[in-house]
Amino acid sequence: MNPDVASRVDTICDAFERIWISEKQPDLSAIMAETDSELRTLVAKQLMLVDAEYRRAKYGVVPGVDEYAVMLGVDPQDLMAVADTLDAAVYAQNSSATSLESVMSNSTEGVSPSLDTDQFATTELRIGPHIPGYEILSVLGHGGMGVVYKARQIRADRIVALKTIHTPFLASREQIQRFQAEAKATARLAHPNIVPVYEVDQGNGVHFFSMPWIDGPNLETLAREHVLSTRAAAEICRDLADALEYAHQNGVIHRDVKPLNILIGPDHKPRLTDFGVARFRDQDQRLTTTGQIIGTASYMAPEQATERGTDLGPTADVYSLGATLYRCITGRPPFQAMSWV
Repeated sequence: MNPDVASRVDTICDAFERIWISEKQPDLSAIMAETDSELRTLVAKQLMLVDAEYRRAKYGVVPGVDEYAVMLGVDPQDLMAVADTLDAAVYAQNSSATSLESVMSNSTEGVSPSLDTDQFATTELRIGPHIPGYEILSVLGHGGMGVVYKARQIRADRIVALKTIHTPFLASREQIQRFQAEAKATARLAHPNIVPVYEVDQGNGVHFFSMPWIDGPNLETLAREHVLSTRAAAEICRDLADALEYAHQNGVIHRDVKPLNILIGPDHKPRLTDFGVARFRDQDQRLTTTGQIIGTASYMAPEQATERGTDLGPTADVYSLGATLYRCITGRPPFQAMSWV
């Protein structure tokens, strides 16, 4: 796949998931209406997977593939095909006269409806794919190109987070190289405030790496649900500053420091994760597309929102950490908008 196309799909899916994280329900039809025609099928397949997981977690049921096809404006067979290809979910045909969308639209705004699951033609999400040596337990989160699972590493008998990239469907050769570069570079970092990597491998055509499972919320969730004192926020960012200095000394620029990428463990200590767009000192520069804006708009340094983004230094991460501190103290990032413009 063209790297530019993959990046655009990823951006749409990330923005979609942020709406769910903000505890609002995204409008699939509206998002698809604003999606370029050449991206519609790719975007629809990814949005279906992300949306189904959030609906299942919040409401206990998900629409069938026919209902998703209507909401997304695509052929139902396209959605069934990607579910089978990715081995991530199986959907039953929805023949119910009462739709999930109609119940939700009739509910009081801001209040989750009470749902009777017998009303809907729904199915359980199958937790996959099959990766030798691991037992998949649940889905932790979605990205534009893959899924992070909670899993048990069978031989070590420990719970891990398993980050995957779905090579048969979306991943180009360049994306696989970037995924492997992220895993191998992160595996070199041994710091108490950086989530380490246990294993980097592939199984049954799925590239993956495993990390410790952190039993706690990300900083975005923590800051949204609890008022953080100035001292608590400063202590969190102090520990992260140490982690970033260590990463920089080892030639790694994170480039996407933000509350969603900071996990808070049971010991209340922060741990930086998701080096998916990081730049590495010894990285093949061909893995970074010239002129591609990388990062999250609300937290990125001004120079990161330009074509110079591929040449960013440690100060960009410092800026993002400052924006993270600002969000924790004030309740919002320093800049907030629906688009880059």
